[in-house]
Amino acid sequence: MKTKELTKTEHEDQVANTSGRGEVSRMEETRIRPLADVYRDEHAVRILLDLPGAADQDVDVSVHDGVLAVEARTERSPEDVRIYERSFRLDRRMDTSAIEAELQRGVLALRIPFLEEARPRRIEVKSA
Repeated sequence: MKTKELTKTEHEDQVANTSGRGEVSRMEETRIRPLADVYRDEHAVRILLDLPGAADQDVDVSVHDGVLAVEARTERSPEDVRIYERSFRLDRRMDTSAIEAELQRGVLALRIPFLEEARPRRIEVKSA
């Protein structure tokens, strides 16, 4: 009789998915791309993302090479893990060093201001 040799990953999966009672529990990771509301005015862009069940420590916001990335991980139960992922390409005229993020009741609000020199300004016209 031939036995199947398990790879390290397959063995770890079997061990991780077996409870003490001989039952197999299955952890489900659901990846979700949340919808975004994007608003723009002359000073900044605001992005609102729905991240239900997320707390401050569950949310990771980063900027790299002009891409704003948001990831949040929530656990509804040990078997039900939700990962929210969304990214946005930012305009070169945006001030990535001044991005603000606030999470309130499951809604992440991001504010990305424009660089001062990219903002519209009024030019005074003088009579000669």
